[in-house]
Amino acid sequence: MRVSDTQSARVAKAERQGERVSAVGIAITILAFVLMVGYVLRRAVLPLRRVVAAHARIARGEQDVEVPEGGAGEVGALAAGFNSMSRSLSATQSSLAAQNDDLERLANVLRAVLDSTVDGILLSDAAGEVQLANRPVIRLTRDLGMSFEGPVVDRLLSVADRMADPEAYRAAMERLRTNPDEPTFDEFEDAASGRVFQGFTAPVVDDRGGFLGRIWTLREVTEQRELDRLKDDFVATVSHELRTPLTSMMGFLEMIREGEAGPLNEEQQRFLAIVYRSSERLQRLVGDLLFVARLDASGLQLHFAQVDVTEVVREAVESAAALARSRTIDLRSELGDVPVVSGDRERLLQLVGNLVSNALKFTPAAGTVTARTLVDGASVVIEVTDTGIGIPESEQARVFQRFFRSSTATEQAIPGTGLGLVISRAIAEAHGGSISVRSAPGAGASFRVELPYAVEEAAA
Repeated sequence: MRVSDTQSARVAKAERQGERVSAVGIAITILAFVLMVGYVLRRAVLPLRRVVAAHARIARGEQDVEVPEGGAGEVGALAAGFNSMSRSLSATQSSLAAQNDDLERLANVLRAVLDSTVDGILLSDAAGEVQLANRPVIRLTRDLGMSFEGPVVDRLLSVADRMADPEAYRAAMERLRTNPDEPTFDEFEDAASGRVFQGFTAPVVDDRGGFLGRIWTLREVTEQRELDRLKDDFVATVSHELRTPLTSMMGFLEMIREGEAGPLNEEQQRFLAIVYRSSERLQRLVGDLLFVARLDASGLQLHFAQVDVTEVVREAVESAAALARSRTIDLRSELGDVPVVSGDRERLLQLVGNLVSNALKFTPAAGTVTARTLVDGASVVIEVTDTGIGIPESEQARVFQRFFRSSTATEQAIPGTGLGLVISRAIAEAHGGSISVRSAPGAGASFRVELPYAVEEAAA
């Protein structure tokens, strides 16, 4: 019995020792786990939470946000990378803010410049919607009572009934709608107020030629047109007042040259011849001014009949032959077999005479002037070519404008009024034809007149 009790006591003691060892082990395990969790929290979770919180602050728009660069392994590298990203982002945002400030200042300057211009300027996109409009164009559109809704063409069409020529105005606007990639120029008058406007448009394209939209410029020229009218009235009045005394002077000069006031010696005859030629030149100038004045007032009045163009050119060349010989210029004619045209013979003779006279005027001695006729398609063509001083390419589009004289003519002091080609173009266009020029400085000039004829009649 005593042995059994002793053994039982030993077993109980061993059990108690085992329990104590187990408790200590568990305690140690728990402590180790707590320490490990604390380490993970301090070295990984907390740094990650700081990164997440800092990210949220950046998302709210804060700048210069950084976190402590600590943590185990990749966590520490993540914190360092986050700080680097934050600094880079802050620098980028500061740079963008400075650029935005510069762009805003530039935009304000450009807006001020656009608003300070006299012309109205508008930019539309590819669909015709307004993207930009300066103050002058807004003011002008308000004055005209124009709509402020829809594409630009629709806004312009909203005031068509106010225009002096509504149908021509509508046709111009529809041309803009159907040809968005072509530059245009139109002039129109507001019948209600008498104001005159010019409209310029041009396509806006990118670097690859893609169509982006259209730039529109609206300019009021009411004052200029009134000045033009006053100038034309003045020229017409002065021309009429000059014509009567000039005709009388030339009549008396002719009588004196014919000896009705007594015999004249050779020197007197020479002086009177000079005076008479100057009077003829002045009479031609007055005639040209009156022609242009009548052209503005009532258009060109023509008396149509069947005209042999070859005979007209031959007569113009024969009339200028004496002048060509006096200047030692070879005046030639190359007359083809061309059909008759319907036109005013006197006006066509005036047209060809102007071209031949101009060619002789601008061709130096020993040069050549050639007048020819030919057929090109449905047109009878008159060409007058010379070997003269030529016209710069930049000025060729202006030679048909009133009073314009090329720089080559003014440099060489060649006399002229700048009306001969204006008259020639008016005559050609009144016959349903056209006139054009090809030239180069020092290489002469070639003026080409095309007059339509009835192909059926020519065939018959």
